[in-house]
Amino acid sequence: MNLLLFYPTEISGSALSLLAERARWVAETFRPGVGDSLVCGMLNGKIGTALITSVARDEICAEVTLDRTAPERISGELIVGLSRPQTIKKVLHFAASVGVETVRLVKCAGSEKSYLDSHLLKEDELNTELDLGLCQAVDTVRPTVIIHQTFSGMMRGFLAGSGNNAAVKWVGDASSRGSDNLPLVASPVVSSVPFAVAIGPEKGFSTEEISTLCTQAGFKPMSLGSRQLRVEFALSALVGRCISTIPV
Repeated sequence: MNLLLFYPTEISGSALSLLAERARWVAETFRPGVGDSLVCGMLNGKIGTALITSVARDEICAEVTLDRTAPERISGELIVGLSRPQTIKKVLHFAASVGVETVRLVKCAGSEKSYLDSHLLKEDELNTELDLGLCQAVDTVRPTVIIHQTFSGMMRGFLAGSGNNAAVKWVGDASSRGSDNLPLVASPVVSSVPFAVAIGPEKGFSTEEISTLCTQAGFKPMSLGSRQLRVEFALSALVGRCISTIPV
C-alpha cells in the first residue's frame, strides 16, 4: 500500500489515533516504527505525512501534516454487470485507483441471482474495497457506487445522469462471443474525455442489453478480440484506451 488512509473521526487537530482493528491493520500493512514517516491522507481531504509517535498492539499514534490536495477526478463512468464477489472486488479496486467518478453495478441477464445478496454490496464492505484502491493510488476520494437490481433501472439512472453526456461511450464484452461482428477498439482521440464504459458479467451482456445501450444511450460496441477475458481485465483495457489521452 502506498497511502495510510484515515478517517475524520480518527484525528483531532494534528494528532492521529488509530485504535483496535485499524491499528492492527496499519501495523501489518506498513510495519511502522516510532519516528517513521508515512504518506497519509484523510478521506475526502488532503494528503500529507504522518510521523509515527507511538506504536502499541491496539493503538498507533502519529502527528499529521496535510499539505496537498488529492488527485483530480477522471470524468468517467463505469457500468459493470454483477459478477462473482471476487471479481467485483477487483473492479472496485480498479475504479478507485484510476479515479473515475461513478460505478454502476447492475444485475444483468447473465448475472447469477445470488450476486445481489452478496455481503460485498453492503455499504461498509463496498467502502472497504474502495479504500484499498485509494491506498494503492494515493487518493482520498471514493467513486460513487450505485447498485441497480434491474437493467432497465440502470438505464433510467444512466440516461438521467451526467454520464449520458460523455463524448465517448463504449460497451465491451469480456467474452469472445460475437467478436467477429464488432469493431476492434481503436486508439481514441482527445475528445474521448469524458467517457462511459460498460462491461457485462462473466457471461457477457445479452444481445438485447447491448442493443439497448447502443440504441437508447448511444454506446458503441467494441470487441477486445477473440480471447475470453476476465471482467476486470476487459474493463481495464477499455478504460485504459479512454484515459490515455488525459493530460498529465
